[in-house]
Amino acid sequence: MAKAVKEGKKFEFSKVGSILDNIAKSIPIQIEKEIKEKTFITTGVYLLDAALSGRLLGGGVASNRITAFAGESGAGKSFIAYSVSKHAQKAGYCVIYIDTEQAIDLEDLPKFGIDNSLEAFRLIRSNKVEDVNMLLTQLIDDLKEQKLAGFELPKLMIVLDSLGQMASNKEKADFAKRRHQAGYDQSKSIRIYVPLDQHRLRIPRHSNDRVQPHLLDARPFSAREIKRRKRIAILSVCDRLHV
Repeated sequence: MAKAVKEGKKFEFSKVGSILDNIAKSIPIQIEKEIKEKTFITTGVYLLDAALSGRLLGGGVASNRITAFAGESGAGKSFIAYSVSKHAQKAGYCVIYIDTEQAIDLEDLPKFGIDNSLEAFRLIRSNKVEDVNMLLTQLIDDLKEQKLAGFELPKLMIVLDSLGQMASNKEKADFAKRRHQAGYDQSKSIRIYVPLDQHRLRIPRHSNDRVQPHLLDARPFSAREIKRRKRIAILSVCDRLHV
């Protein structure tokens, strides 16, 4: 006669959740526990809003995602960045605009409806991958500390215009040695700091870049497509910081 198998004690999944909560107190991980309503910042172009969000009205750039645009020189990428910045400010966001091309001056911004006061807008000029990487990494780390200290953070949007004009220290060294390597993937270095912490802080980011005509596409790029394309424009948007 077969012996009855003795049932062991069950460890409920709810207890696993408690373990994860305790772990989250000591390491910087994010545990999603509720469904958040999606919010968008309009680009000012209804058809583009619909392509980005699936909504003709009330759509646009997602407030907790990185959105990328690509196009030839003169296609209007910077104009889209200005338009999104204007509408972001109307929605209560402050804008950090990283200009890698020396293409805009503070005095010109009001022409595009952008509030250029220091309380609502900061213009940063840099075209080195490592410097921008360090800038945003330190910014996000400091914002996380302020959030953990109990401060309510302002809503921020980061614009990077454009990614294609950025170069790394290695590229500059190679160029000086007449060994410049074309086709360097700037996005590989710049995306190191972005995926988790920027999502946790819910900060939007917008970047622009030029691409070759055969790379142009009428639809928004997926993350996989962004990684595959050598020259790309990126736009990202974030809401309040959540840790």
